[in-house]
Amino acid sequence: MKSYFEDIKKDFLNNLDVKDNTKKLYSNNLDYFKKWVVIKGRNIRNLERSDILAYKSYLVDKKLSGNTIDSYLKAVRQFYRYAKDVGEHDNIASGVYIKHKIKSHMKFHLETDEVLKLLSVIPRDTLIGKRDYAIINLMLRSGLRCVEVSRLRVANIEKKGPDYIVKVLRKGEEVDGQFIGLTNKAIDPILNDYLPYRGVSCDDEFVFLTHNTTGERQLTPSRIGRIVKSYMVKADIYSKHKTSHSLRHTAAVTALIAGADIKSVQQMLGHRRLETTEIYLESIDERLRIDNPAVRLLDDAF
Repeated sequence: MKSYFEDIKKDFLNNLDVKDNTKKLYSNNLDYFKKWVVIKGRNIRNLERSDILAYKSYLVDKKLSGNTIDSYLKAVRQFYRYAKDVGEHDNIASGVYIKHKIKSHMKFHLETDEVLKLLSVIPRDTLIGKRDYAIINLMLRSGLRCVEVSRLRVANIEKKGPDYIVKVLRKGEEVDGQFIGLTNKAIDPILNDYLPYRGVSCDDEFVFLTHNTTGERQLTPSRIGRIVKSYMVKADIYSKHKTSHSLRHTAAVTALIAGADIKSVQQMLGHRRLETTEIYLESIDERLRIDNPAVRLLDDAF
């Protein structure tokens, strides 16, 4: 039994196109699953879908967080998808998710009045204020993560017709990047306010830099997160449910409420799987039930 599981696991990890720390996480999570199988006295060669559901129930009963449970289940789902692809086992874990994680995201976006309040507390008459406004405005209008903002270089922003094309190095990427279109309102505070005030010596410079007595360096993702938090605290909207990551959630939810289709939002956020983007639909369900575009479309159709 050990050889069967370990052999497939080894091949599975070797074929994963992810960073080493992600492979290590998958490996640890699969070892946790294997330990549960052994404790339950099951034969890992003959597991069925009911066993995966039992494992999910076990994780839920342990009162683990939704994110932790999702991490354990994701490793199992990916493992059995690979096992099916190589002809070793049926994919018995397909579609087994935890909904607790989805519900935890429902609190994280900002309302329109909170967005306006956040932007209003940022001073725009200093270099640091211009930088911070440009960062927060960009995140609200693009859904970029702190790490993606940190990696942005001047050369990554190009004018394309009336708008801009921006090369984004997504989470987990360091070289290739992904091109997305952004509007003037997202980019103008960077190109027309912050950078001219700061000055740029070459296009390879990072867009957002530190500005202090020790010199100018690339802003780190954690530093950007702290900057956003400081203004959220100043605007009296910060809480354990509303953090710097809320700006990404706000971009997604606001776009959906405004009528953007889920595929467009997926492309904006850079999600590989549509199911990841669909978590934001949970945040607007109640609003959609009240102001439902579907019934309005029926009026137009008849």
